[in-house]
Order: sequence, then C-alpha cells, then structure tokens
Amino acid sequence: MLSMITTPAQRIISVTFPAILMMAGCFFPQPLAAEEEEDSGALNIESKTDELSADMHIAREEGKRPPRSEEEDRQRTKIGAGEVVQLTLTGKSVLIGDVSKLEWKIVEGKELAEFIRNPEKPLRIKFQVSPYIKKSGKFKIQVNTSAEKKKSIEFDVVLPEQDVDNLQKVTAQHAKEPKTGKRGFDEWHYDIWPTEPGCGAKLEITLQPTDVSFKNLEMLETHIQNVPDPLPEIANEHSPLEISCDVNVRNVFIDNIGSPKSWNKCKNLKQEWSWISKFSTSRYSKPIVDITMPEQHFTVEWSAPNEEGVTITVGKFGRSIQRTAIKALYYTPARKPETLTKFL
Repeated sequence: MLSMITTPAQRIISVTFPAILMMAGCFFPQPLAAEEEEDSGALNIESKTDELSADMHIAREEGKRPPRSEEEDRQRTKIGAGEVVQLTLTGKSVLIGDVSKLEWKIVEGKELAEFIRNPEKPLRIKFQVSPYIKKSGKFKIQVNTSAEKKKSIEFDVVLPEQDVDNLQKVTAQHAKEPKTGKRGFDEWHYDIWPTEPGCGAKLEITLQPTDVSFKNLEMLETHIQNVPDPLPEIANEHSPLEISCDVNVRNVFIDNIGSPKSWNKCKNLKQEWSWISKFSTSRYSKPIVDITMPEQHFTVEWSAPNEEGVTITVGKFGRSIQRTAIKALYYTPARKPETLTKFL
C-alpha cells in the first residue's frame, strides 16, 4: 500500500519552487481556466426592404450589370417615401430574454413611419414609411429586451428630389413601343391617319434618386398658368387628369403629351403657346409635396405656303414630338414619311 504522506522537506520544495524561479528572473504564466470566447451572439437588427431600388430594375431593363447584389440592395438604410422594411432581431437568447416581452419603438422620426406588427413573430417586425410625408429626415427604431438590453437602427428617409433654380431633378425619355421595344410610342396612332392633324406620345418621367424605391408613391399633375394669357385662338385650356398616376418599380410615372386638331382650327398660323403645370406627390388626388414644374410648349404652323399641310410640334421635360398632316387633296403615298411622328 502506497503512502500519501509527504515529508516536511517535500512540502517545502513543492511550495518554494515557483518562488525560487521567480527570484531567479524566470516567469511561467499560469494558464487561464478557459480563454474568453468572442461574443458572436451580440444583438443585431437585420433590415430587408420589400422592394429593390429603382437602380436594380433599370439595370435589368437595359441589360446591364446591377450596381450591387439583391441582398446588399435590400439591406440599404437609405429608403424612399412609401417603402416597406422588415426588421429581424438576432443574437444570443440570454441577451434577448423573453421573446414575448420585446418592445419595438420609434425613437426618432415618429412622423415618418409606422409599424406593421406581426404578433406571431415578435423577433420580426415591419414598418412602412408613409407615402404622404412632407419632408425627408432621419428615422430611428429601437428594440428593448427583457434582459435589459437595447439595440437600435437608423434610416435616411428621402422624398423625390425637387427643382432647384428651375433645373429639373427628374429625367425624361420617350416611352418604349410595346411591340418593338424601341423608344417612341404614339398611343393615339395618328400615323395611320396621314390626312388628320395631330400628334401624341408617352413620356417616362423618372423620379430621382434611383438608389431607393418610390413604387408606393402617387403623382398628380395640376395646372398653373397659360402663356400667353389669354391663349391664342387655336389653343385649348389645359385640363390635366384629376386622378393621380402610379409610380412603377423603376421610379417612373407616365405623362402624355400631344395635340389633336381639326383642319377648321388650323388657321392664322403660325401659333405658339405653353402650359405650365406642376407634379406633386398626392393623397386622394390632392397634392402634398411639389416635385417639378414643367412647361409644355406647342407650335402649330403650315408646312407649305399653299397650306397643303400643317406641322404640330409639342415639347415637355426636354423631349419633343413632331408630325405633319397633309390635306387629302395633296396627299399621296409618297408623302407618307412626312406624316409619321418624329420623336425629338
């Protein structure tokens, strides 16, 4: 049977050996019970927009490489008026505590957005920026846990950029012809009536910036003034639609331009006039925030001294259309190219 009894000398050596080494200038660090692990479970709020930014959809339509991945785009914290965003709280359960007692609240920018709650999934919540806001701003959400932990996330909320010194912040181009995909679309089909005066086209007006989505906005056009006032004999009063128009995923809304005329009206030419209008965000077809104030300009003139044809030109947002109609008396198939709408 082995004895577990130690002699006094043995006890002295076992106690004093480390001390002797220290006195000799040697140091052996004592190992920790367990190295502290990196806290990979810290609270975090993940955000995901319901809609991709207009940049992504524009790139797809033009056959270009998107500026970023879809995942990265949906994680942006710059969001447009009307956007919906989903938030998810992640982290260690000890930091989250009782899930049913999570408290989500808006701590900054309460006038900009509101929650779309999901009581069945307290770790996840949605909010929507109001499409009816009157100014851009900061928006901050905070979540409090039963473990007395807090986490917050901040967003920049933006409206469409507005005019500065009469420079249009919107961009415009002629709409695509659905069948061919080419720019330039005459919905009124004047080209098939070569002896009837008139022209028309659709414009795509893109709201800026395009690194957010304005898909849930509505735009309304209202009339401001005629130039000159009173209008010349051939001109009609401007009567924009009383209902608002939708914005698509490319931040585009459609504006129609054109001018139907009768031969009886086409007299005492040349005549020119303009309508100045205003496009605003809207609610229930009532304007909220003014975005842009374009001028739509008209020119109607005889295309020949003997009044055999009339040319109408209409321009707006820096884009124009033009078409010449030929009186039936002078029309021949060889003159067909003159009667086709030109997209300028």
